[in-house]
Amino acid sequence: MADTDSSKSKERGDLRSTPIGEMRLVRPGVIVHRLEEGISVAAEDAEVVKQLTAELAAGQPVVMVVDMRQVAFAERDARDAFSEGAGGLEIGTALVTGEGFSDKLAGLFLRYSRPSRPVNVFRTESDAIAWAQTLLAEHA
Repeated sequence: MADTDSSKSKERGDLRSTPIGEMRLVRPGVIVHRLEEGISVAAEDAEVVKQLTAELAAGQPVVMVVDMRQVAFAERDARDAFSEGAGGLEIGTALVTGEGFSDKLAGLFLRYSRPSRPVNVFRTESDAIAWAQTLLAEHA
């Protein structure tokens, strides 16, 4: 399992190293989180990611774009932790998946964890970002 101590997360401007990958504010209100290849996501990881998301959001509404195409596994407790979003700031989540396991994992998340915000599944990051911008515009 990856290091979950948020104080050890590396910060470079709008880039954050998370216990399971890297996230970056790519444009106002849109955060892209790319998960590392072969990573298994634990509940502790989810809590750190939510904290870092809130830091990047800086009190503003955000849509997360999560590239999970290479994830190996996500514990049920982690999926449930992500269902709550990040401190009321995360107004939507776009999951970028492949056609295999990551797509099935996204389906489990939607079906059983019942996220508290709109969540859509995409095959490309560009489509996910376009949806995120639309959702932000509707929220404004």
